[in-house]
Amino acid sequence: MANSRETERRKVVLQSIEISSFCHATEDCNRVRASILNLIPPEIRSKPILIEEAVEGYYGNRIVVIKTQILEECEKVLKYLLSTMSDTEKSLMKITLPLRFDPRTGRLILRISKQDAFLGNVKLLDSDDVVKITLHFKGVKNIEKISGYLDGLTSPGQSSTSQA
Repeated sequence: MANSRETERRKVVLQSIEISSFCHATEDCNRVRASILNLIPPEIRSKPILIEEAVEGYYGNRIVVIKTQILEECEKVLKYLLSTMSDTEKSLMKITLPLRFDPRTGRLILRISKQDAFLGNVKLLDSDDVVKITLHFKGVKNIEKISGYLDGLTSPGQSSTSQA
């Protein structure tokens, strides 16, 4: 039987979330900001600070990188994302989890359609026009633990065993 210290070590801890997207010269940066903020629960949308950095693209075009980092209420944000996803999107995420989770760094990367996020929907998209969400997990190197953690967050009436 495991003692409480071993149990604590086995818990999945979502340490932080980074959300970022590119605003190309042909896009309205206000809409890109809205896409990012729409992925955060309405009751805490005013808390994150959006940082913008202007960079130059390969062909000299102007690109603005818009990003934020969430250090508190991370699990609340993840629960919101999962509750906004359709069952099809959740199934797709689960099937592609080995491609999205890096066990060396403990990072889970989700790429969400920027257009759908602007409309308030969470749709996975593995191409260029996305909002990138990087979830940083503390001490988790096992994909099965991440899968179980996500299942616990999406199952009604179950609470996860993590700390936010």
